[in-house]
Amino acid sequence: MSRSGRLTAIGALATFLAILPLLPLTETDSWLVPASIAIALVVLTGAALRRRQAPRGVVPFAQFGVAILWLGVLVAADVAWMAIVPTPSWFERLSAVIGEGVDSMIQYAAPVPVERGILFFLVGGAALVAIFVEVAVFALRRVPLAGIPLGVMYAVGAATAREGWAWVWFVPPAIGFLSLLVSEGRNRVALW
Repeated sequence: MSRSGRLTAIGALATFLAILPLLPLTETDSWLVPASIAIALVVLTGAALRRRQAPRGVVPFAQFGVAILWLGVLVAADVAWMAIVPTPSWFERLSAVIGEGVDSMIQYAAPVPVERGILFFLVGGAALVAIFVEVAVFALRRVPLAGIPLGVMYAVGAATAREGWAWVWFVPPAIGFLSLLVSEGRNRVALW
């Protein structure tokens, strides 16, 4: 595996590990697979565009577009053309789902039921973290900055928990971040 490929894979793994602290905030883990798919789509889009030597500034926008399309498939496939292509009703549905998510966050305390509004925010949050990790690692070439979005996921979980937050939820994001740092360090030493 190439150095870039290794960093891509470890970045995806680090992002997946960073979303695990959100599990106690929901009644079910049904959102984990769609969130994992969102992470994979973001990472694969970035890898494909980097391989084609697309400008660095274009990659995050393409990743964001892919993430929005995936979110649309999850919550608005029935009003999209061929389940993917946005229509005016598709945009209206996304707007309504965002409103439902905000209402659910205001109404419920953790653990929340995973309705489509909450699903939208969980999967969208995972996709955004993946995009920010990719930007830090590949566009900015500053792997330590990837710790910020990875840490935000832990902070969200810790801040919204009603009772004490178990220290064990800090371990997965920490392992992911340290893996990124080690991989980038290996790449730097190999180039030297």
